[in-house]
Amino acid sequence: MDTAVRLVGSYTSRDKFIRLCQYILKFLAGQQKTNAGIRLGIISSELGACRTVLRLFDDVPMFAYSLSYGLGRKEKNTWLRCLQLLGNLANQVYYPLEHIAWLADRKILERNSGPWGLACLVAWAVSLLTEIFKSILQIRLIRRAQIQLLKERELEAQEERETAEMSTSLKGQIKVLKSQERELYLAVIEHLTDLVNAINWLPPGFLWSGKFSARFTGAMGTISSAIKLYRFHKRTDSS
Repeated sequence: MDTAVRLVGSYTSRDKFIRLCQYILKFLAGQQKTNAGIRLGIISSELGACRTVLRLFDDVPMFAYSLSYGLGRKEKNTWLRCLQLLGNLANQVYYPLEHIAWLADRKILERNSGPWGLACLVAWAVSLLTEIFKSILQIRLIRRAQIQLLKERELEAQEERETAEMSTSLKGQIKVLKSQERELYLAVIEHLTDLVNAINWLPPGFLWSGKFSARFTGAMGTISSAIKLYRFHKRTDSS
């Protein structure tokens, strides 16, 4: 019961769990040629539609986050700052684009939803790219910090001034950095698998767009969704 509450007890966790179920069903449905495949595909589509409706209310939290980050003056690294600002912009425009496409699909707005859906996909792809580059850059910075700590430890040992307390402190810092590095590697895999799907759903002719099967995109979405859920609960457990 406690596990079930953790999975669906909050909006963020529930959304990630629904996403995981959506892509697992998409993977199992495959090309939907059998009765079972058709039914699984319908459930997967309905779960995706559920998430789209819930995202109708995500503009405000995203706008509040963008305002709190501002121009990123507290960010020391210029590249990280630029990537975060670009990601915030992509995420902010994603929601109204998706809302318009959703309204057009349901004939509430009398316009073609295609261009809006395409713009929404492009915004998502840009956001994913910024997250990938941010994670790679942060991995490099963390590795530099680890090397610096190891050098400090070697110097202390050579000068015979290393105390037990100092050694323990350095080991603890290195352990934290290694944990952060593993977390960032997971983030890269998560966003890369989503990027594979985002490009695949673009109009044919761009990179690998339109070349992957429903089962493949379901597998990619399952991997990214499982990582999202794992990372979210790991963060909440450690906080």
